Amino acid sequence: MLVSQADRHTLRLRFERLLLILLILLGIAFRCINLDQKVFWVDEVATAIRIAGYTKAEVTERLANGSLHTPAKLLAYQHGLSDRSFSATLEALRKSPEHAPLYFLLLRGWTQLFGSSVVALRSFSVLCSLLLLPAVYWLSQQLWTDDRVGWMTVALVAISPFMIAYAQEARPYSLWLLTIALSSACLLNTLKRPVVVNWGLYAVTLTTGVYTSLLTLGVAVGHALYAWLSEGSWNRSVRRFSTALLGVIMSLLPWIWLISQQWSTLQTNTTWMRMPLPHFAKAVTWFYSAAVLYFDVPVMLHPAIVAAAEIAIATAVVAVILYAFYAAYKHTPASGKFLFILALPVPLLLILLDLVSDGRYSTAPRYLLPFHLAAQLAVAFLLSNRLGNRLFQTKKSHSYKWRGIATFLLVMCLLSNLINLTTSPRYLKNRNLHNQPIAEIINQSKHPLVLTESINTIDLLSLSHSLDSDIQLSILSPYDSINRIQALVQTSCQDILLFNPSSTLQQKLQQNTRLKQRYYPKLLLPGEFPLSLWQISPIQSTC
Repeated sequence: MLVSQADRHTLRLRFERLLLILLILLGIAFRCINLDQKVFWVDEVATAIRIAGYTKAEVTERLANGSLHTPAKLLAYQHGLSDRSFSATLEALRKSPEHAPLYFLLLRGWTQLFGSSVVALRSFSVLCSLLLLPAVYWLSQQLWTDDRVGWMTVALVAISPFMIAYAQEARPYSLWLLTIALSSACLLNTLKRPVVVNWGLYAVTLTTGVYTSLLTLGVAVGHALYAWLSEGSWNRSVRRFSTALLGVIMSLLPWIWLISQQWSTLQTNTTWMRMPLPHFAKAVTWFYSAAVLYFDVPVMLHPAIVAAAEIAIATAVVAVILYAFYAAYKHTPASGKFLFILALPVPLLLILLDLVSDGRYSTAPRYLLPFHLAAQLAVAFLLSNRLGNRLFQTKKSHSYKWRGIATFLLVMCLLSNLINLTTSPRYLKNRNLHNQPIAEIINQSKHPLVLTESINTIDLLSLSHSLDSDIQLSILSPYDSINRIQALVQTSCQDILLFNPSSTLQQKLQQNTRLKQRYYPKLLLPGEFPLSLWQISPIQSTC
């Protein structure tokens, strides 16, 4: 029985819709699976203690006194809200101004409803990530009014391993992505229908963005440039946009004033951003930050054939992304222009800061989310029209090629998500990915006593999630670290372990004690901040 052209077209549409629905459902599942199993790293610890009403300095002061602690005591600072009021959370945010406060205030309210377990803390980000799906559909519709592009965007965002990784983290980035998508869609909608209500809605969504991340100001610069280029003159729409933007900036003035009052604290809390990193390492990180949108597997340097395969796949992914931007601009100049203006201001600002300070501002993929959102939109536009033969007039032979490219991207996404089911990407958790092997050594030791310097307090709070309940921990005061350690070494027959000792402390201890390295990870790039574990014992043992 012959199948007509119309019937084949109908069957293909049904298959595409079923595939898109399946991808969305898989994306939802990947966001929820093993939510409590991924390492709870230092940034998430900072989130937990902040909404509980503590600052890093306060927790360090309370714990770094040489007393013995249990993992349960350290966990109490991360999951106990009953003894601290909402005003304490406000005060902790005031003293830690490096992050805008909205996410933390919302999360405080969320945990009062659902508790402060690891799952509860992370589930708010999952919710924001799920709300992002209809938001990107709306944004896509504002750009192209094409239902097929909209659903393709939703599917790509749903299945992206990069966006799933941030959806499972108790940090502001899923909320930030949501505010970027909403404010961008509101802007496009308002420029088409420039009524006062729409301008007000745009101002509200942009305000939520800047109070989620100060980098939203870079997005606002892109919005301003797009509004000016779209209108071409100082007309009513541009004037109203300027009024809305001025209102957003005025609303942010209290937080800007607070930052000025806490500038030294902010500098201390962001020291890592200003640490030098070789230019080649930065370039590799930028390349990697783009590739992980669809291809996010552990980087393997050996064997060489695996490393070469990973580089080839990542290069192909980045090439598709770059071509997608070009295609969007070529075939829909207005929409393509918006994608470029959304993608570039924040990365360019961070690169400029790197050039000025010789720092590494631009090497954190989480700060490049506007680029990733624009890339998803561009790739969705490219694939939808190449596969549907709408704008591109694709030859039949080329259509098979683009089906292969679409399949390649989806397979890479699924493979990446399967690999990351029980672990987290290196760029996401960084040094605390080594918590598990360190904890295994500690848990298997004979009556271990774990010592560390006060600078490692938050890392030890992160490690406490993986330690047995009977492990003894002590955070040493910076004033008596040497004397305290040497006294313990001479009098105790326990396994005394040093968690991430500084090079200065190691040099001093080697003069009178024996140090043995128990764990030190292999570094992928220069300038990483690894965690290590050492065992210390007397030169002549009396046990």
